[in-house]
Amino acid sequence: MPLTAIGGIEQMQIVQPSMTEIVLNIVRAPDYNDASEAALRAEFAGVFGPQTTITVVAGERIPQELSGKYRFSICRI
Repeated sequence: MPLTAIGGIEQMQIVQPSMTEIVLNIVRAPDYNDASEAALRAEFAGVFGPQTTITVVAGERIPQELSGKYRFSICRI
């Protein structure tokens, strides 16, 4: 399932702080629910494997870079 097919998410940013950890920063849409988060977790577990810890962090907005752009993914390894 493409990430854009998961309902309830206005914005998302993927951060990989280590080889075994993914942090998903999201901005919830009004229709966000438990199924939205379950689908999101399942999608990332399918890509990165069951050994990867997936943390979902909800916020009001995802900050822009100094350039004014949004970074969809950030790898810190």
